[in-house]
Amino acid sequence: MNREGKPEQKQASVTNGQIRIYTDGSGCRPGGKGSAYAYMRENGNQPAIIRVFHEDGLTNNQAEYKAILSALEFVPPGSTVEILTDSENTCFQLEGERRVKDPKLAALHAQIHSVMETDQLSVTFTWIPRRENKAGKLV
Repeated sequence: MNREGKPEQKQASVTNGQIRIYTDGSGCRPGGKGSAYAYMRENGNQPAIIRVFHEDGLTNNQAEYKAILSALEFVPPGSTVEILTDSENTCFQLEGERRVKDPKLAALHAQIHSVMETDQLSVTFTWIPRRENKAGKLV
């Protein structure tokens, strides 16, 4: 564990000084089960870093936000990061182009921006079509 209580992370290989992370989330089924979120971080010539999480009771948007939050929590402080997501709504909300009305999403939105500020991350959010989302096959 490092000084912030996070697991130690190897230094990532980056492209053009930027870490690229694909994220995706899937909301729960009608019975409240089956929601999940994941990210896939490109790692240069090394195998990609892949994490999948299962948490019941999430909406699709909550799962999308949690995928981004979990990915950002494990990049080295001071990094430049590109988050690639197929959720247009999430992308535009995190870029500040759309309001966040739901209280649970607002809390996750605040957590993401807190991690960005605390770890001095320079983050861009890029919307991509679902077929291009490498994390989409994980959930």
